[in-house]
Amino acid sequence: MYDYQTEKPKVFTEGGVKMLLQIRENVDRLLKSSGAFMEHYAHQGVTGDSWQMIACLDYLCEVGVISKASEVGARQHTIYRKGQD
Repeated sequence: MYDYQTEKPKVFTEGGVKMLLQIRENVDRLLKSSGAFMEHYAHQGVTGDSWQMIACLDYLCEVGVISKASEVGARQHTIYRKGQD
């Protein structure tokens, strides 16, 4: 089962930082084009462990880059908007 505290250290490995940067690029593009996005769109074109991808988004929430706008249904359908960074 996914646990952010377990997955968070993996975000700061060499591969994790690469994944975080790819997801951040997707997030920036999605926010510019529509102002909000579903979680699964942030993962497009990114390969690797799915829990690590989720941890990257949770980290971006933690630091205020994005925030959750809606959590209805499955995790991949969570909607995000620009945060308060």
